[in-house]
Amino acid sequence: MPLTLLLLAACEPPPRSASEFPAECPEGAQWDGVRCVRSEVACPDNSSFEGGKCVALPAATAALDPIVGTWSLTGVRPDGASYTGSAIVAALAKGGPYEIEWSVGGTIYGGIASRRGDTLSVGWSTTAEYGVVDYVARGDGSLEGVWYDSHSAAPGREVLTGGQPSLAGVYNVQTGVTPDGKSYGGTCDLAVTGDLHVLLWHVGAETYRGLGIRSGDVLSVGFSTAKSAAFGVVQYRIAEGTLVGRWAEWSQKVPALGSETLVKK
Repeated sequence: MPLTLLLLAACEPPPRSASEFPAECPEGAQWDGVRCVRSEVACPDNSSFEGGKCVALPAATAALDPIVGTWSLTGVRPDGASYTGSAIVAALAKGGPYEIEWSVGGTIYGGIASRRGDTLSVGWSTTAEYGVVDYVARGDGSLEGVWYDSHSAAPGREVLTGGQPSLAGVYNVQTGVTPDGKSYGGTCDLAVTGDLHVLLWHVGAETYRGLGIRSGDVLSVGFSTAKSAAFGVVQYRIAEGTLVGRWAEWSQKVPALGSETLVKK
């Protein structure tokens, strides 16, 4: 044996039995009978193994979707009164839909939102029975929409035909598919008063109410499946660090829009 290896062998301590545990191994390591061995684990998404434990990486999550987070808000009601508050936005699935909770003057409002480009369409209510439809006006009297309600993160789809380029008219529900894949049909009455678009769907024996705001070819509609409930619509324009919105409520006294600006905290 070469002298170097002979000296190394002579210096190496004899192996210890598995029963000879040290007083303590560093955090994230365990005794294998000879030495402390680091024990890596599979950490959840958006975290990493550091210092012997999983460490959350909130910044990574936020970077994936700039809409998600906590926002401060200022707004003006349709009657001209101002208000302030806050909002929390969470993604129910990658790319949406989004769940929104506003807190204004001690009242909590819930909302669900669908994104199309830089437009965020939101349906909201003070109850649990609400939804949103994100329509595109094709210019030929048809509206093609994706919709969500407050009970599911899966989308429904709807195509309305027979209307006018101004959007007013009586439409046929040419194609209707619920989030669970069931088909439906019916009609939809759409009336336009200034910036407000009022929709009444007649599906079987049921009638559903909706309130919409148009920007370009996007019609954002908030709807309610309840017989009587406060609900409405918000249409936000997405910009860096802000959401600039226009909104309306079904029961409001004046035919005007409110405004609201959210600023990322």
